This record gives sequence, C-alpha cells and structure tokens, in this order.
Amino acid sequence: MATGPSVWTVVVAAGAGTRFGSAKQFLELGGSRVVDRSVDMAAHVSDGVVVVVPPGDVETESARLAASEVVAGGASRAASVRNGLAAVPDDAAIICVHDAARPLAGPDVYERVIQEVRSGAAGAVPVVPVTDTIRSVDGGVVDRSTLHAVQTPPAFRA
Repeated sequence: MATGPSVWTVVVAAGAGTRFGSAKQFLELGGSRVVDRSVDMAAHVSDGVVVVVPPGDVETESARLAASEVVAGGASRAASVRNGLAAVPDDAAIICVHDAARPLAGPDVYERVIQEVRSGAAGAVPVVPVTDTIRSVDGGVVDRSTLHAVQTPPAFRA
C-alpha cells in the first residue's frame, strides 16, 4: 500500500498476444498466472488497481483478480490504457501503468518512479542500460552506452 498521495496502478492485460501466439498474461508461471503476479505486485505498492482485460473476460476476471476494478480493453493498447485511466478515481494523485505480461517488476521499480513524481517530476519511466549488440540498418554497430531500454511501469501525476 502506498504512503503519501494516493497512488493507483492500471494493469493492462487486454492484449491478444498475436506475436507470442497466445495471451501470455493468462499463462501460468511458477504456479500462478502472469497477470495475477503483476496485479499482486501493483496492489502491494498502490492504493488501488484497475485491470484492463479483453471485453469478453471482464466478468470472469472480475471474480478472479484481486483488483479494485476490472474494465474492458479497447481496439488498441492506447484505447485500453484510456479505458483503465477512466476507471481511476478522481482523487488519485499518482498513476502507474503496467503491462500485465511483465510480472517481474518489483516494488523497488514502482517505488523509484513513484518517488520521482512525489519529488516534483511530471512523470518518470524506468530504464535499464542496453546490453545487447545493436546494429543500424546500414550495418554499423550502435554505441550501446548511449542507449537505454524503456520498461514499465511509468508513473505520472494524475
């Protein structure tokens, strides 16, 4: 549970997993579903959690997920995030948006981005250094020391 200004997290779990071949957020990992792990972590650091799921799964997932609210996703990721944001209470001060298919974001990642917003930033996003070798389309090696990979959850002032 967050301390200080009200923090809410929107967990986006409405994807079809087209590239993966199935909705990976509903697969089991170490005895629990990926989405359940993501929601549990969000609940640990937030005052409330809104989960966005495929429209046909709202009733089932409402009964199954430990969330404040479960809402239907939209035709795109952006539309699904908008649907989730619309369900966050008006008195929320800080909002995080997390991808349900990323179950290993721990409390330290959440707390760092939340603290940045509490400290005055309009928003914050977790990043990690790129360790892979990257090549540009012309074949040259890109200096990875100048790159960072953006992760979830970002946090921002509501």
